[in-house]
Amino acid sequence: EEVIGNTHDIMTEQDSQDELLKGMKRAMEQKKTWNGIVKNITKNGTIFYTDTTIVPIIDESNQIIEYIAIRKDISDLYKSKQKLIDQLYSDNLTGLPNRLKLIEDLKNKENKELFMVLINIDRFKEINDYYGYDIGDKLLISLKDRLLNFSEKIQASVYRVHADEFAILIKKDDLKKTIDENVEELHKEVDDKPYKIKDDEFNLNITIGASAVDKIATKEENDLLVNADLALRSAKKEKKDFLVFDSTISLKKESEENLKWTQKLKDAIKNDRIISYFQPIYDNKAKDIKKKRYECLMRLVENDGSIVSPFAFLNIAKKAKLYTKLTKIMVEKAFETFKDKDNFSFSINISAEDILDKNTASFIKEKVKESPVAKNAIFEIVESEGIENFSEVKDFIDYVKSFGCKIAIDDFGTGYSNFEYLTKLNIDIIKIDGSLIKNITSDKDAQTIVKTIIEFAKELNIEIVAEYVHSKEVQKEIENLDIKYSQGFYLSEPKNSIS
Repeated sequence: EEVIGNTHDIMTEQDSQDELLKGMKRAMEQKKTWNGIVKNITKNGTIFYTDTTIVPIIDESNQIIEYIAIRKDISDLYKSKQKLIDQLYSDNLTGLPNRLKLIEDLKNKENKELFMVLINIDRFKEINDYYGYDIGDKLLISLKDRLLNFSEKIQASVYRVHADEFAILIKKDDLKKTIDENVEELHKEVDDKPYKIKDDEFNLNITIGASAVDKIATKEENDLLVNADLALRSAKKEKKDFLVFDSTISLKKESEENLKWTQKLKDAIKNDRIISYFQPIYDNKAKDIKKKRYECLMRLVENDGSIVSPFAFLNIAKKAKLYTKLTKIMVEKAFETFKDKDNFSFSINISAEDILDKNTASFIKEKVKESPVAKNAIFEIVESEGIENFSEVKDFIDYVKSFGCKIAIDDFGTGYSNFEYLTKLNIDIIKIDGSLIKNITSDKDAQTIVKTIIEFAKELNIEIVAEYVHSKEVQKEIENLDIKYSQGFYLSEPKNSIS
């Protein structure tokens, strides 16, 4: 009796359903069946949800004479779905919205002037390891409380986006101070005062990255988050309390360059465009290359045919976890090139990282084991930093040497330059770093270091190669110092073939 004579509006909850109801109306006007989930309200104000189908009834002249609406109450199902969605968008520990919710909110805040702050706890893993996860969780909750306290002043939204990282999203209209002033104030709020957990006090070191955008377009919605993250990482790198993205534009360019090179590397690996160039190593005693020795050098062939040195991409390859793939390609190609050339020896650059990577080390060992020219192979270990895990490195060296391979230490004389390598790792060859060789005719310190290396190597019966010989004068000095081997552009540039 109460509903007869009224429209369906009497039971339809109008708020937030404008688009749905417009769609329903359009379908009716076009004489189409409509289906959707409608939010309804009882006369006492209780909300319920129905899976609703509305079918127009058409007469002989194609006119609508009435509609039949079939409704099924799905309130329990809908509430379960909403609960699941809430859990999906919520952080269990802090109750804050999470990263997914942040990204969703960014999509829904078009045409707004926004400002984002990322807050990160420095070395949080050490806190968990030392004090335990229970204390770590309590500190995260305490930090959340401070962030909420700060955000209430400016009507901002707080999110937990990662284990030890929070975000604050603010409408720039709500800021009463400059961006830098707000970030500085926030840093004082979360960093200056100790956090009290039970009877103990903890000091947290906090780093902040911030970013602002004047208008969010569809493709820019994640830029705000990306730029804040870039600012945060830059602040950590520069050991600053906070940075606003405006001052770190170059970092984004660097990131874009890294992404470009990562794609280039993947494409080059896929299409066999990582190739070997070969640079001869000159025997100063023989005045010729009789037992010919070459170093195999990596090159990348661009799509246009241009050749790129690994200096442009090697560090990026390590970050992109493509480095070990490049090593395997070079090992494979070196052994293939020299398989029928018994009067040649060839050297391949590897790193301690390659040796300690079980998959890469196994690949090299298998190649050495199956190849008849293993006795001609030299593995140059790049000395860019200290070698750790001596036992694993020594086991690898002992294994490949059992098949006749030789071991060289590359770039020796700068950086870590640990003479302990030479005695503990059973090294056959030292390649003196180019930065010493290229200045040997003019730099007295370089001469002294080179002479010391020579004396030490001769005592241990280790061969020496001088790298970066770029002039007649340098080559003459190398011969005067009684260094047996020379390598450099003065003698020969790397080429894509051997002779």
